[in-house]
Amino acid sequence: MEYFDTLSVYDRLSHTGLPDAASRVLSEIFKDNYQQWLEYLATKKDVADIKKDIAEIKSSIDVLRLTTQRDIEQSRLATQRDIAEIQKNIAELKAIAVTRVDLRAEISESKVDLIKWVVGLMLAQSAIIITAVGVLVKLLK
Repeated sequence: MEYFDTLSVYDRLSHTGLPDAASRVLSEIFKDNYQQWLEYLATKKDVADIKKDIAEIKSSIDVLRLTTQRDIEQSRLATQRDIAEIQKNIAELKAIAVTRVDLRAEISESKVDLIKWVVGLMLAQSAIIITAVGVLVKLLK
């Protein structure tokens, strides 16, 4: 710990012509002030400790920066994979929608064809029945 030489201050004040009591009081006042200011002054060890703490903090920041950059890169890659997967799903859904439209068109065509066949068969059946009835009427006469 630093010390304050009150005797040297006392001697210097006494040589200026101040009374002994005043020199003694002023020396004590200077000593008290000096000790109070010492509490606020940093020693070389304090500065070295702070420099060490700063170096540790910088190191921690560097580690966090690298970790954060790695996490960001992983997130970016995962996002790209997700986007690619979504785009693939959208393409598949579009293909399904096209297939669905094609199927509806085919079903509609099949319905028309079926109706044509049913109407055709009904006409043929009606013709057969009419012919059969005509033949029966001729046979019964």
